[in-house]
Amino acid sequence: MAGDRFFHGSTLEFCGQWRPCRPRGDHLVNLAKYALGLNPWIPAAPPIGVSLSGSYLHLTFPRMKIATDVTYHVQGSPDLFNWLDVWTSGTNAYTGGTNAAVFVTVPDSVRESSANSRFMRLVISKP
Repeated sequence: MAGDRFFHGSTLEFCGQWRPCRPRGDHLVNLAKYALGLNPWIPAAPPIGVSLSGSYLHLTFPRMKIATDVTYHVQGSPDLFNWLDVWTSGTNAYTGGTNAAVFVTVPDSVRESSANSRFMRLVISKP
């Protein structure tokens, strides 16, 4: 796509209508690899962690300074079907200063003890 940033010698492009490129077959689309600071030509697992601290689930992920053209959404769900934004990069400024990346840790909005089950995920979108 014209205007997309180059990342590790690749562009954020689509291989066909609505089918994002996955050059290494690791099920991570180039947009996610770009936003997480991963090389699209090397198979990788997403560098995302979930932990329990202070009665809340927390999701941790790397936020790249150059990825100003994407929005990071941390979402929570009680059932894996109904997801709500807990945090977005659209309303939270980059806090890494001059660093190329910063790890962001986002607490869930629901206490673990008040829910039968709780799930979190990271969604990366391109406005």
